[in-house]
Amino acid sequence: ATPKLIRFLGRPGDMSMKARVTGWFGRTDPFDRHDWHVDRCGKEVRYIVDFYDGKPVANMPVSIYIDARPDFQTGGLWDRA
Repeated sequence: ATPKLIRFLGRPGDMSMKARVTGWFGRTDPFDRHDWHVDRCGKEVRYIVDFYDGKPVANMPVSIYIDARPDFQTGGLWDRA
């Protein structure tokens, strides 16, 4: 079965736990966050997506780094293995 996006929620004012922890070690804060809810074979899985400013690249007007991962709370630990 093909995974399908059920819904997503923009949460630009909310920091994910990973973004907060990496910020303690000097990483810049993400400029946006989304929570994506995906149907994976009948099971709803939430993904956390943090958007960061990327490193400048010659001849590229925009550079974005995207950190996307299954939510730790909804069985994401198993999906990461």
